[in-house]
Amino acid sequence: MGVKIHEYPKSSSKYWLYIHHKGKRKKKYCGLGKQGKKTAQEAAKQISVLLKLPDADLSKLYKQEEKAMTLKEYAEKLLIVIKKTREISTYVSHRDNVENHILPALGNKPLNEISKQDAKSFILSKFDEKKITSKYKKDDGKTLRASTVHNIFRTVRYIMNCAIEDDLIQKNPFEKIGRLISLKKTKDNINPLDKYDVPLFLYKVKEEKPEWYAFFLTAVRAGLRLGELTCLKLDDLDFVNRFILVRRTERKDRTVKDTTKTGKTRRVDMSIELTETLKSHKFDMELQYGSVDWVFVNSSGNRIDGSKARIVFKECLKSAGLRVIRLHDLRHSYASLLIQNGASLAYIKEQMGHSSIQTTVDVYGHLVPGANRHEVDKIDEILAENAPYTHPPKKEELQETLQPIVFNGAPRRSRTPNLLIRSQTLYPIEL
Repeated sequence: MGVKIHEYPKSSSKYWLYIHHKGKRKKKYCGLGKQGKKTAQEAAKQISVLLKLPDADLSKLYKQEEKAMTLKEYAEKLLIVIKKTREISTYVSHRDNVENHILPALGNKPLNEISKQDAKSFILSKFDEKKITSKYKKDDGKTLRASTVHNIFRTVRYIMNCAIEDDLIQKNPFEKIGRLISLKKTKDNINPLDKYDVPLFLYKVKEEKPEWYAFFLTAVRAGLRLGELTCLKLDDLDFVNRFILVRRTERKDRTVKDTTKTGKTRRVDMSIELTETLKSHKFDMELQYGSVDWVFVNSSGNRIDGSKARIVFKECLKSAGLRVIRLHDLRHSYASLLIQNGASLAYIKEQMGHSSIQTTVDVYGHLVPGANRHEVDKIDEILAENAPYTHPPKKEELQETLQPIVFNGAPRRSRTPNLLIRSQTLYPIEL
């Protein structure tokens, strides 16, 4: 018999009261963080006093109606937990969705009063809403992309699912509305440079920004992501066996993450030109900065900034007279060049570091030249065998049936049987 306070799950900052009285047990969620712990402690004291009374009844302890928590109050507490337990990129994404979209529309509503109709109206309104102005994004007058609405939907659905786990609501109003609203996430179209654009771009980089040549050559000849390029160390380069060991990436707050996006280390093959360029680049850095860890550094010898790389990239594209694309499209350019040279999708999957070959097929399958053309050719063969009279004969068969025609005299309907005399209307002057 008694009252106990538990943090469940461990290190989640979620506090619960467990009450045991006369063979009965009841649990009650008290809140998140320090405030949740304080609420649990105060409630435990009050309940302990009530349980000492001779007529104490456990079923009457929670009869008094409590004020329902609003979505704003709960979301702010949940963000604290996400910041401590998840990647910084995940936290930033959820935080921006909550502050910029969810709270302005639903923040003041109690959690248990948000209906399915409210959920549908909220999501549908986002398709017509203009982009908001913030320190992260500027208002360009365009509507939100479907992928952005999808991310907002995921955040608010996650919040409501957490509220169910905390016994604050019974059902999630944002569940099973995707079929009605068609929230299919759209993939961005890849926009790679072709085999004529890449040399032109690299020529302009070498001519105008020679200190960036090794960086962009690695991007287009090894297909590394921007975060993987900025976190590449000299120890990751094997010049003897000609490969790069990719094992780190960069978070949104510019800190280094010791795993890649997929959580796996991969080996990326280096071409002869890339190997020689990086050898020369390493030698130049050692002369200028002495001992350094990073492959690509700025003028101060520190790790290069990805935002600066994007600026230089666009400047060189414009200088070369090429269309402006994302720096990430250099990665797609690498994959498309491999495909044009006949590389298998299995090899491309390993080089790109995709989690599954299905990702490789979905993104690059349409670039394989004539990948399925032989399949439609089989239809011709099948129909030709089963219905020979409805299809023209094959070239070989046609040559066998054609025989040279030999005239032993004047053709039919000529005006004379004399072999030396021919009709002038049927046989014009022969050259």
